[in-house]
Amino acid sequence: MPTRATTSRAIFSVAIIMSAMAGCSANAELPEPTEPAAEVESEAERPAKPVKPECTEISDSLLTALNDLVVAKGRGETVLAGGALMDEESGWWHVAGHIDIADPASDDVFGVWATQGDPTAEPFVGKIFSVNDNAAPDHSVAELTNETRIDPEKMPMLSCVPKVKG
Repeated sequence: MPTRATTSRAIFSVAIIMSAMAGCSANAELPEPTEPAAEVESEAERPAKPVKPECTEISDSLLTALNDLVVAKGRGETVLAGGALMDEESGWWHVAGHIDIADPASDDVFGVWATQGDPTAEPFVGKIFSVNDNAAPDHSVAELTNETRIDPEKMPMLSCVPKVKG
């Protein structure tokens, strides 16, 4: 059994060690940084990464509706394939279609239409419009709309049209 003197010495030794450690940390000097601290960007300050447009495969019934608009023009042309891209600015879907030109000496063209209907819906329910000066007004009977526009220099929806074999 420890004696009172042994217990007192142990407590005294612990007290000395604790005060020595406290003294060291209180008097310790931190090294000076050699380079300025890097600024940390918060999520709110970081610029948003550009979102790559995502193509949407159109339903068979929308492809049929586009084809009907082209066939109704009476030129013997058909729509072979199509794809859609949401225009975030206007809220309209821009639908591109590969038009097979009846004249074998001519190159096929791509028309661009617009709709507010769901391009993936089966059956497709919605009205289809031609948009500004692209091939759609020349090759289809779709009514023209001015509620959405397409920059003829930037037509990303054309990349949404699947390749046609042949």
